[in-house]
Amino acid sequence: MSQNQEKIILRRASPDDSDFLFSLRNDPVVISTSTSGAGVEINEHLRWLARVCESDAHLLCIIESRDSGERVGYSRLDRRDSSDAIMTIAIVEEWRSRSIGRSSIAETARLGFEHWQEVNCVLAYVKAGNKASESAFLHGGFRLHDKPDKEGHHLYSIERSISNA
Repeated sequence: MSQNQEKIILRRASPDDSDFLFSLRNDPVVISTSTSGAGVEINEHLRWLARVCESDAHLLCIIESRDSGERVGYSRLDRRDSSDAIMTIAIVEEWRSRSIGRSSIAETARLGFEHWQEVNCVLAYVKAGNKASESAFLHGGFRLHDKPDKEGHHLYSIERSISNA
């Protein structure tokens, strides 16, 4: 475990995390770097959270500081099909630029491969120009693809390896 990975703990999100997730999802920086580019209303968020927490097609985690127990972000994997999942991540403003994203990305991918034995690839779409996320995914073990399949975004992926099989 790297020094950065020792700084965080990932745990499954629950409905008790609703306010934290809603606030972070509607953070202006998170909105500006998200694939949708839009915030969400509270009723939409509550329906979404209930659906995600009850479904095995999603793995929603809260990222916490190992030292303080403070919630510092979230990561999510959504099964796209039988062999891959798409990752989303957001870190609260006070914790950005501390390499938390890097270790959270790597740990989320590892948890996804552990949770879904049939998933062989985790994908991430990063908005073009989002240098912090581009760097975090590369340092988290992902590789950049030449041709993304979503306009205005770069595609990153990590494959299941022998060590996380």
